[in-house]
Amino acid sequence: MIEGLEKNTPGQTLKDMALYSAAKSVRLNIQTPLTPVGGANAGQAGSESPQICLGPNIPNARLRSWKPLTDGLLTPEKLGVPRFGGSPQEAAQIIKQAGIQFGAARAGITGLDKRHIYSRDCDGKEIVFEDVDLPYETDGKRVIPEKCRYVIVFLLHMPYDAFNCAPNPVCSMAPLFTYSRIDLLLGHMAEFIRALGYTAIPSANDTAPNGPFAIEAGLGEQCRADKVINPDLGTMVRLCKIITDLPLELDQPQNFGIEAFCRVCDRCVGACPVDAISKDPEASFERPGEWVSPGHKTWHGRWPTCWAYAESTGGGCGICLPVCPWNKPNTLLHRTVKAVIRRTTLFNRLLVKLDKMLGYGKPLSPEAWWRKKIPTYGIDTKQGMTSD
Repeated sequence: MIEGLEKNTPGQTLKDMALYSAAKSVRLNIQTPLTPVGGANAGQAGSESPQICLGPNIPNARLRSWKPLTDGLLTPEKLGVPRFGGSPQEAAQIIKQAGIQFGAARAGITGLDKRHIYSRDCDGKEIVFEDVDLPYETDGKRVIPEKCRYVIVFLLHMPYDAFNCAPNPVCSMAPLFTYSRIDLLLGHMAEFIRALGYTAIPSANDTAPNGPFAIEAGLGEQCRADKVINPDLGTMVRLCKIITDLPLELDQPQNFGIEAFCRVCDRCVGACPVDAISKDPEASFERPGEWVSPGHKTWHGRWPTCWAYAESTGGGCGICLPVCPWNKPNTLLHRTVKAVIRRTTLFNRLLVKLDKMLGYGKPLSPEAWWRKKIPTYGIDTKQGMTSD
């Protein structure tokens, strides 16, 4: 990377590194607590001891605190009024509306399946359920109240053009910036739920994986690259969640035709420079190595190889994401194609061939990105939206 800076190599110039460094610096300051993760004071300012976990894996920290962020939060108890008493349908509607207002592209709701919860978090603390009123943390465990039976899943849209520069610092800026947005969203939504009179446990990548809850909430399907694809936004998404006791109307899993399409699609496989993505025709429960947790069905990739390559570039990776055929603009043609995929698998192989022939998924040079006119945050907020 230093050699690239000295030679002013496209994609490794000072402006590219500055963009990446800015996103990384803010993300770490938003997400990383000042005390060691795992202590009784996790998420509060204090010593400058080394961290055990970093970034979005940290539970109960900063804006993702399991307690109100300030003593000044106007809860029903402080206002002397009953807590929110609307129906589960009304509650779901206002939660989704607030989520969109605070930065989510989509929101879905599902029940809390305890099988998805980690037995231990990234710092080794046990995660348990107890019949208590509020979540809490000790030196040895984190406790989720049994009454918290709902999971609100938020999907955030990432900038496609920046990701399409992969692998380099411009691309790596995109997920880092999105993780900062995740914490802002979770902080706002957790406080909103508490101000309604209910418990909120905000979670990025900690406490449980996001994918299973997102699929159960109808936000997408598992894909060959072992991620969740949303039918409107494709792979350009990051996920987060809030566990709560607010009674909510549940969404249902949807068959968008994505998993069936992935069985015959090899765009991400062909794009991966280190052959880390599974070529298996079907998703399976079979574990390719110790890095895979047992008990879930997907296309299991060689992720240590992926991570090592991303580290070696000095600017991360992400090549597999923008080549996905599900990343298409919101046009009548592409909406029609997705509707066909949802209803039949007959044309899937042909559609993959056409995607290649028409030149979709070609990378964008970082220099071209710097000159391109982009919307706010680099995100088309109308993607996948239809008028009422």
